This record gives sequence, structure tokens and C-alpha cells, in this order.
Amino acid sequence: MPHRPDKNIIYNNHFVLFDFLALRDQPQKADVIMGFGHFDMNIPKQCCELYLKGYGKKIIYTGGVGAGSADFVNPEAVEFLRFTRKNYPQIPPEHIIIEDKSTNTGENIRFSIHRMEEQYPDCHFENGIRSAILVSTPARQLRVYLTVKMYLRDTQLINLPPETSIEENVEIFSAKDESFSNQLVGEIDRLLTYHKKGWCDKVDIPEYVIQAYKLITQQPSG
Repeated sequence: MPHRPDKNIIYNNHFVLFDFLALRDQPQKADVIMGFGHFDMNIPKQCCELYLKGYGKKIIYTGGVGAGSADFVNPEAVEFLRFTRKNYPQIPPEHIIIEDKSTNTGENIRFSIHRMEEQYPDCHFENGIRSAILVSTPARQLRVYLTVKMYLRDTQLINLPPETSIEENVEIFSAKDESFSNQLVGEIDRLLTYHKKGWCDKVDIPEYVIQAYKLITQQPSG
């Protein structure tokens, strides 16, 4: 019989990647809250909760139909808006900006910058907005930050993904017939290669994270 790694070891390696990728800062107020599209509905929930606590003046939902849309019928930003209207009707509609054409992280921010310029010519990322809270599904948070930073060098960026556990994320992905393990490994793959293509800033990945990544990718199937 082939050797099967101890489940605790497998879990610990996944946790190492999750802990590294789910970049989190201390909460602080910002001009806008940006929710990056995905099938993880904890994203709009987090954006709404932060807004109601006074951490942001407006919410931007960005996301069309892409790799993280799963079985959504509508663009991700539209699904986020529907969630907000149903669960947080007290949030004024004029305080929510929708960008629903982007299909990847780079487009998320580029299209959002353009949308803000169109909708708020007196206050947008190039004029008046000096800080932004970034809310992504936790495993994607570090890459979102590195991508946004490339476009908004002079904007203070605050990372506040949903406060969820690795177990909850496994359930969220499994409910959509998606692999959370593949998501974690894929994010490390992107961090290793995307900066070479000019798609995000480079980040130094600690050796212990690389080792965990290698151990996961070398596991026998089954």
C-alpha cells in the first residue's frame, strides 16, 4: 500500500499557507471599503459590518464573472449587492458602488478606479480618497493587497478579510464543489509567478511556507 501522510501533518501544512495568505491588519477607519468578488458571501457581510461600525464611508463591490464565481447567475458584485439589500437594508443605496465587468484581480482595481472617476468626479482614488479597506476571501487577501498596491501607491491600504477559520473555508468551498486545498496552493503559485508578469508586487515567501507548499503538492492522490 502507498504511504499516506498523517492527517494532522497535512492539516498543519494547509494551516501554514492559510495563515500566511490571510493577511490581516488592525481595524481602522478608511475612506472606502472594497469587497472583491468571489462566491464567499462572508465578503459582503464583512463589508457591511465594517460600514455600520463606521470604518468606511462608502462600499465598492467589484467583480464580474470569473474563476471565483462558481454557480453565480449574476456578476459577483451584483450578488454582493443583493445580499446587502436583503440583509442590511439600512445601508443607503447611494453609499454602494458597483463594478461588475472585471474578471480578475487586476481588472477589479483598474475598473473600480475608472468607475469611481465616473461616478464621483470630485472624490475618487486620484482625488480625495487616501485610504481603503480591502476585503477578500481570506486565502486571496495577500495577493489582492499586492495587486492593489501596484496601482494605488499613495493610498493607505488596510487588510480586513472575514474572520473565519480554515475549517469554515473548507466548508464554503466544498459547498460549491471547489477545493480549498487547490485554492491555497494556487495562491502560492500565483505569488511565485505573477510578479514576473507585472501582475502584482513581489513578496518574500518564508522558507517554512515554501516547505509546507511543497509537502502539500507532493502528497499522493487518493
